[in-house]
Amino acid sequence: MSADEESQTHNVALAAPTADFIVSLAIDGTIKSQGTELKDALLKNAPLAAEVKKEEQEEVIASQDLNPPAEGSVEGQPAEGKKSDGKLVVAEEIKEGHVTSRSIILLLKGLGGDHPILFFASCVSLLLLSEWSNVLQTWFLGYWGSQYEQRGREEVSTPL
Repeated sequence: MSADEESQTHNVALAAPTADFIVSLAIDGTIKSQGTELKDALLKNAPLAAEVKKEEQEEVIASQDLNPPAEGSVEGQPAEGKKSDGKLVVAEEIKEGHVTSRSIILLLKGLGGDHPILFFASCVSLLLLSEWSNVLQTWFLGYWGSQYEQRGREEVSTPL
């Protein structure tokens, strides 16, 4: 599988120093590598290793773009009298993808667990019960309000 086929949630190079556990998922949702050390995950997953290396290079380039060495200054330290352009962010990389039917099936199976028919039947039943409750509330308020037109105020009982 190429690195283009994988999708990442986080910039690994930025998130790895603060992460307690690292998991790399394949496009079908299976676990490709996992562990507490980034180097272990990178050894088991070559596309992830290539992506991390690319991200580290992008970070170096971005820091050079944000703080270019000026004439007569040491690299990384701004020259005296030179003002920054205020650029604090680097353009993000945008990737477009699609959700496969296998991913949707995996999601639906995960929602239902061992009893998907029971789960979805319960969901539909609860939705219908909720709608029925809303209709019943509206009907009851209309019926109760109409009692004031047919009887006197003293004769209409109020609900709790």
